[in-house]
Amino acid sequence: MSVLRVLNRRYKNRYFQMNNCVNYKKEIVKNSIKWLFPIALPFVIYWVLFSKMRPEDFLVTIKNASVLWLALGFIAYSANQAFRTLRFQCLIHTKKTLRKQLFRVQSLYIFYNYLLPFRTGEATYIYLARKHLNIPVANGISSLVVARMFDYSLLIVCCGIIALCMKLRMTPWISMLMKGGAVLFFAITALFILCMLRKNTYVVWIGEKSNFFALWQENKLIQKFSGEFQKIVQSFREISNIRTGLQTVFYTLCTWLCIFLAFYMITRGLGYSVSFLQMTAVSVIAVMSRAFQGVADFGSHEMGWFGGLVLIGFSGKDASIVSFSSHIIILCYMLVVTIYSKITLRKYDAIAAAPCILKERYGRSVGE
Repeated sequence: MSVLRVLNRRYKNRYFQMNNCVNYKKEIVKNSIKWLFPIALPFVIYWVLFSKMRPEDFLVTIKNASVLWLALGFIAYSANQAFRTLRFQCLIHTKKTLRKQLFRVQSLYIFYNYLLPFRTGEATYIYLARKHLNIPVANGISSLVVARMFDYSLLIVCCGIIALCMKLRMTPWISMLMKGGAVLFFAITALFILCMLRKNTYVVWIGEKSNFFALWQENKLIQKFSGEFQKIVQSFREISNIRTGLQTVFYTLCTWLCIFLAFYMITRGLGYSVSFLQMTAVSVIAVMSRAFQGVADFGSHEMGWFGGLVLIGFSGKDASIVSFSSHIIILCYMLVVTIYSKITLRKYDAIAAAPCILKERYGRSVGE
């Protein structure tokens, strides 16, 4: 019996080793695909685009672009950043922030979010707000989640409006998906308003009917993070009021109106005649395609713009030229705002840190 037990143990050990080895190989393959996809996607997209146009066509389009339209596009892009700043300012409740400083932090966050693949740059807002503005992590998380919730809700509404107002060359499945998205948005909005109006009732009911809070007290690992979790919940409660909601809706509408205007002006600046409503449809499709975002949005931007432009009647050649040219122009806009924000933010941090440095060196602050 002892020999059988030893053999059985050895067999089990070998089985677990082989199973772990197989799982390890699967993890390697999965991670390789995960990180190679955003790198490989641009090459595939650019191969398709340049098969429909010549590089000379792109250079001629950029050379003949209207400076006035592109300048107006930059103004609209900057206004979009300003409205985003105002929206974050009304969602940050823990402390009063300087508007200029919040604009710089928000601009850097947009750049990093654009640069990093798979939307991983979203977390940079929480880090930058904590580092430069001393915003608590809980309030950073709550303000970011609410802002993004309103962004995607508005895009879903735009999908429904475009499907109803424009007779685009859409398949019945896409049209049904857009209309269903609009209906889903209104249902979620109604549920959100109901929960917001009766939030205290639901909190008491959850506390009475479930043993969730008892589980917190028993589990030491959960106890460790329960404090931060409760801060996040409390932060959501602080911004769950009608006034903040209406302000957020207004600033979100202004933000996306500026984005649609910027995309429209870029397309007109490249020499192509298109209506604002058609460009809104292209913009929504382009933004939705960022779910597959690669590094610096290379590939996914072109994929979304190309599909949207073909949908409204552009030829494959013209859609390729506009999608690639618009990406370069948007990157230039973003770099100008980011460089300004980075330089001025560094100066502000140096000025803010000067009294502390003097106090450490001489034992007194500047005003003493």
